[in-house]
This record gives sequence, structure tokens and C-alpha cells, in this order.
Amino acid sequence: MPHQRKKSRVPRPQAVPNTRKPVTKEELRGLEDEIKIKFDWVHEPQAHQMQGIIIAQLQTLRDALVHAGTGPGKTMIAAGPHAHRSSEGKVTLMISPLIALHDEQVETFRDEFKLKAIAVNSSNGGCKPEILQEIVKGEHQIVLISPEMALSRRFIREVLRSAEFGRRVLSIVVDEAHVVSHWGASFRKKYGTLGIIRAFLPRGTPILALSATLPARIRNDVMSKLQFGKDYANIDIGNDRPNVSLIVRAIQHPMNSYADLDFVVEGITHPSQIKKGFIYADNIATGVEIVDHVTELLPPELQKLGLIRPYNAALSKEYRREAMRQFKNGDIRILVCTDVAGMGCNIPDIDLVVQWKLPGSVSVFIQRAGPPQVPCCDICCPALFNQTRPGNLLTAPRQSAIKRGVVNKDVQGALDKWRNKILARDYPSSLYSSSMILRDESIALLSSVGPIDDLEQLKAVLAGQWLWMEEYGNALYRCLAGLQIPPMQPLPKKTRAPKHAHPAVEVPQSATVEESPATRRRLDVAAALPKPLPIAAQASSAASGSSGRGSNNPTETSRGRGRRRGRGRGKPQTPEEIKAEFARELPENPALSMLFTCGRV
Repeated sequence: MPHQRKKSRVPRPQAVPNTRKPVTKEELRGLEDEIKIKFDWVHEPQAHQMQGIIIAQLQTLRDALVHAGTGPGKTMIAAGPHAHRSSEGKVTLMISPLIALHDEQVETFRDEFKLKAIAVNSSNGGCKPEILQEIVKGEHQIVLISPEMALSRRFIREVLRSAEFGRRVLSIVVDEAHVVSHWGASFRKKYGTLGIIRAFLPRGTPILALSATLPARIRNDVMSKLQFGKDYANIDIGNDRPNVSLIVRAIQHPMNSYADLDFVVEGITHPSQIKKGFIYADNIATGVEIVDHVTELLPPELQKLGLIRPYNAALSKEYRREAMRQFKNGDIRILVCTDVAGMGCNIPDIDLVVQWKLPGSVSVFIQRAGPPQVPCCDICCPALFNQTRPGNLLTAPRQSAIKRGVVNKDVQGALDKWRNKILARDYPSSLYSSSMILRDESIALLSSVGPIDDLEQLKAVLAGQWLWMEEYGNALYRCLAGLQIPPMQPLPKKTRAPKHAHPAVEVPQSATVEESPATRRRLDVAAALPKPLPIAAQASSAASGSSGRGSNNPTETSRGRGRRRGRGRGKPQTPEEIKAEFARELPENPALSMLFTCGRV
């Protein structure tokens, strides 16, 4: 039997004992002052920040769900415990969704909180052995990592299962926790299984979920996936932003023209006049087209300054870092971006956020609409609304009625040769026929209106149905002007039959009509019938008699049926016999008499 190689599996985790002791109230006294000294703050920490620091990570060691809008300092909740003396040598593992966000947060922890931070991702070499050893030894106070990297075999084996790291871990912070629900069920499955990280850490290691968008359904899903217990701390200050006004504007122009975004740079003559902000486009290709369109609206001297730039995950790490630096400094005024720019950004002077088309969910929109940090405007002032107020509705030009005549074959052939010549000259490798230059319907129209005196008349004839007017309009007019086009020949008038004319064809009396024997017999029968009765006489006959097939006289019915059956088997009846038969039945059967009178037989 051939040797089968056993699959390498991560050993089943064993329960790690919790040797960490909660910090007492006496030891927490003066923590606010220690935070201000450690981070060089002049203001006091906010209440929700202290709750996340003290309740979850230092005193009670409980899981915490923090729901706060963008901007109120959720990052401080991860950095704050390291200001206390009991957290020396401790490590906070911060799960963050995007590589670009990792790099920005590393700079934030280093510059604003004076903490040592490192990002473990593919851009920084991934799970290198030397980096993992530094994490285990506690050389970095904040470790930023994606869920895929945190649940990789090497990181679990080298870090999470390490007893030394188990003694050093302070907490697990899940930043942008709403993506646990949004992405965990679709393209990033590891977010959906992030809760298993508890199995590799000491009991009681708190997990903090931070987000600005946690509606009830998303909240329950996040707590379920992260395996929160019933005794978690719920820190909810809401995400209301009184300085953010929402305006919904209906699209007035074709979407592929992006003309509805013209208000962003309308009337701009200096870079400082462009409001600093984001334009969100869910598709990278769409974002590039928006950059081109908005840049073309700028004055020529401003188009080469790079004031409007794309920002997405397809761009290099160096470009994103430099673009974000220039954006913060104000050199770049607008970033046309995906979630990679807006998620977790900390830029205090955003003036405007534009969402191009509807996002995937309301939660995504709330997350994107959060960055504006400027003071609230007066809601009664129309200045804000005037920036995005739609103009007059555009009405499609309607083509005036064109009087058409008989198609001139010579003109039609000349126009066909012209479009073939244009196709061969400008598009020799095209897979399409010459009808892409000028349609058959347009050729038939031009061939039926007579001479065309000038270019304006040509535009009027082809208004709204020829897309090549700007490029080939002059050439087409020259072609038509070189033809000897006769005046328009009106279409022949159509003759209409009288409204009440009988559809039957009248045969002249002098014409000879050949009659077959059957036709002659029917004519003889019709001639032998009595004249039609007046309408009153018909009604009285119908009221007094009974219907033919529903007659109650069995003798008549059987006699009629017998004769009908006999016709198919016996000798054909002569016209005299038919006349005599109907002469006998007409007085006896009023219904049959009425049928003959109405002309149905």
C-alpha cells in the first residue's frame, strides 16, 4: 500500500491558564493624569474612552462593544491601557481590515501616542520569523494584523500558542468591527471565524469590537461571530454627527458623462477654492473616469497640479502613502476613492463627502459620510444646498417633422459609397460594417428629402439620430453638395375605399360566369325562397315558434335527421326535390324561416 502523506494540521489548542490579575481601583487612581503625560495631551480623556480602557482591559477584563461615530477617539481605547504602569511589556493585538489602514494606524500610534507599533502584512514581509520573535518578546506594544494573517498556521504556531505571548497579551481589538458581518459572509471568510482566536489565548483575554456603524442586526451578528458572552460591556455613545448634513440629489445627466459631479469644482480659479473631500466610487474603473472628468473641468493652469487623485487598493503602497500625506497637507484637494481611503481615516478638515450612486448598504454609507470634521453650518442658510442644487431639467431635443418623398436611388447609392470610403479610411481594422458610420435608415431619409442647402439643414434632418455629426458632418455635407439632387418627388397618394363599401367584387352584367352544377342548384334554391319578412313579422315568428335543433317535435327531428343521413348514401337530390322539401318545412319551422330571412344560409 503506497505511503500516504499526512496532512499537516494545527494542533488542537489547549486551554491556557489565566495568570493575569485585574487592576484594583486604588491602582487606577490618577490614570487620567498618566494618560495626559504619556501622550502629551492638554485635554482630559472622554468618558467612553476611559470606560473602554478601565472596564474592559484593566479592571474587569470583560469583552466590550464600542459604538461611536467617526472622530471621537476610538483609537485611544487601544492605546490608553499602555499608559498605566501595569501594562509595561504588554501587547495589544489589533485586527484591522486594510493594509493601507495598517500603515496609517502605525504612524498614528507612533506619532500621537508614542507607542511602538508594527504592521504584519504582505507589504511588510508577512510572518517573517524575526518579526514574530519580536512580537513574542513584547518589543512592539501594538501589533496591527489582518484576520487572514492572524489565523494563519505560522502565526498561530509561533505567536498565539506561545506561552510567553500568552503572558504578554493585553487585549484583542477588532477595528471597524462591522466588516466582521459585512465581509465575513462573502469575500473574507476569515472574519466570520475570527472568534476561534479565543481558543489560543488565556481565559479572560478581553476582545473589544470598535465601530461607527452597528445597527441591531449587525451588532448581533458581530457578537455571535466574536463569541461574546452575556456579561460584555456595551459602550454606546451613538454615531450622531450634528455637523454633518445629508443631501440627496437625483441624477440629471447620463451617468457615464459624470456631469452631475461638476458642482465639486464649478467656478474654481484657485486650488484653495476646491473643498477638501472624498468622492466614493465602488468601482475602480469608474473612479479613474471620474478623476479624468473632474480634472478636465479645472482651468488649464490647474489641471497639471494633481489636485484630484485616485486612491484605491490597486495602487502601490508608496503612492498611497504619498497621496495620503499630500491630502492631509492640502496639496491634493479631492481623493476619488474606495473604502481603502475613508475607512479609519483621521483627517480633521474634511469639508465634503460625495457618494457616487447608491452604496451596497446603509451602514457603508454612514461609515463613508462620517469623516467631515468642520463646524456645523447654519441649517437655515441655503449656501450648503446651493452647492448641490440641481439646475433646470434637461429636455431631449425633439426632431421637427421632416417631409419625405420617394427615395432617390442615385443619392442612396452615393451615400453608401461615401460611408464605405470613410470606414476604409478611418477604421480599416474594424469588425463592424459601414452602417456604424451612417445607418441605412439615415441614408433612406437623406435620399428622400430632396436637396440640402446648408449644414444647418443637414443637422435638422439628422437631429438626434446621428452621433458622428461633429466629426463627419462637414464631410457628409460636401458629399451631398456634390450630387445633382433633384427636387423631392412627393409620395403617391393612397386611395381609400368607401367606408361602407361591400367587400364583394361586382361582376358586370355583360360578363359570362361559368356555373358548376352545385352552384346552379344553390342559386335555384335561393330563387325559390320567399321574400324576406318585415322585422316585426320575424320577431313574432321567432316568439311563437321553437328553435330548430331544440324542437320538441320528435317527428320533425327524426324526419329531418333521416333525410340528412340519406343524402350521403342515396341518390343526389334534384333541384326540384330540394325546392319541394324546403317549401314543406318553411311554414312549419319558423326558426328556419328566420334564418333564411336574415341571410345566414
